[in-house]
Parts: sequence; structure tokens; C-alpha cells
Amino acid sequence: MKPAGPTTCASRTSKDFSQPAIKEEPANWRASPTGMPIRNTCLSLRGGSSQAPVSEIPSTKTYEVDVHGFLVDPDQWDERYAFIKSLEMGYVRGLTERHWEIIYFIRDSFRKNGVVPTVYEVCEANRLELEQLEKLFPHGYHRGAVKLAGLKIP
Repeated sequence: MKPAGPTTCASRTSKDFSQPAIKEEPANWRASPTGMPIRNTCLSLRGGSSQAPVSEIPSTKTYEVDVHGFLVDPDQWDERYAFIKSLEMGYVRGLTERHWEIIYFIRDSFRKNGVVPTVYEVCEANRLELEQLEKLFPHGYHRGAVKLAGLKIP
């Protein structure tokens, strides 16, 4: 059985809501280690110049996430988690070096201080305007940057 891909009520062709909105995805979709469907495509991990199909990235490790998709154990985090989570979140071009700088800043700050830095601390330390951060992480600071960093704000 193929994984069911994300869909919305808007993708239904009629106002008949008796049929489920979830549809089977084309063959170029597969399930990620977190259970979400991702498109088999070529993307690179952290700033790398070489690209490999996602299906060729070793997938022996699994990640435990909560009902909202946040990593349960921050110590499980690695770049592969952030990469795959970014695909699930729709970052079809992968993560840029600037994304990685922010992700690592958040993780380093958490490791040093025991708390996730505020959005303002992240912007100030990385010389970013709030609008620039919003463009990098369109899902928002908490549901985007912090989630990709494998952390969550209580």
C-alpha cells in the first residue's frame, strides 16, 4: 500500500464530503522514517555540493516524534532528521547553509543554557530581521526552526 500524502478539503473535486480527502500519491512518494510521505527527489544534506536521491539516504535509524511532529528525545537529533523533516514540511529545495546556521545556533544555545532561545535572541545573534527569519522558516519559529532543530518549546 502506498503512503497517503497530505491533502486538504480544497483538493476535493466536489462538495461530497462522504469520500475521504486522502488520496494515494504517485509512485515517486515514499514514507519517511517518521511515517510522513516524502517525494523521492535529489537534494543535498548540509551545504553539500553532491546530491543523492532521498531514497538512497540510509534509513536504518528511526525517530520518535510526538503527535505534533516534534522530536521526543532531542539527543536523537542529527542532520538526517532535519533533512527528512524539512522535506515533510515542504522545503522542496532542501535546507540552505543559512537554515543550518540557525538550526545549529538554536541547538547550541539550548545545550549551553538549557532553554530554547527566543525568536528575538536568534534574530539578534544571527543579524536577521524577523521578516528574513519568516522567509527562511515559513511555518514559523516554533513549528519551523525549533522543530527542525529537534527541540520544542514547552
